[in-house]
Amino acid sequence: MHFDPALFAKVGRSITRQGGLDKEARIRTAIGRAYYALFLAIRAAIRTREGRATHGRDDRIDHGKLTNFLYAANDPELKGLAEILNDLYEARRQADYVLEPVGNWEGYFTKTRDTERFLKQVEATIRRLPNIDFTEMVGKI
Repeated sequence: MHFDPALFAKVGRSITRQGGLDKEARIRTAIGRAYYALFLAIRAAIRTREGRATHGRDDRIDHGKLTNFLYAANDPELKGLAEILNDLYEARRQADYVLEPVGNWEGYFTKTRDTERFLKQVEATIRRLPNIDFTEMVGKI
């Protein structure tokens, strides 16, 4: 039995709405869960298309490599996945590593609205994955 990456998005949604803990810490954590939900779900969809398992240390897909291959695809739907994944990656990177956000990120981690939007987008995208043709990705990552 394998772990369903979509559950990370549900955990993110729960964390975002949970009281009692620091709001910014909850938002930053939820963004990370949203990113990993989509990253792992895309990886699993590609591995399923390849007829391969998604377990063990041998199944490593670099974050940037996956996004770059999706961007390089001819299929606009795969390019769209790359865009969503890249946006989430940048949000996760900011959430995990930048203690004092500046520019567009200033104040971002105090608004649950943006995090809820990311989580909804991730859940909707994960639901679409079974209908996306990943043939172009087979054997590339």
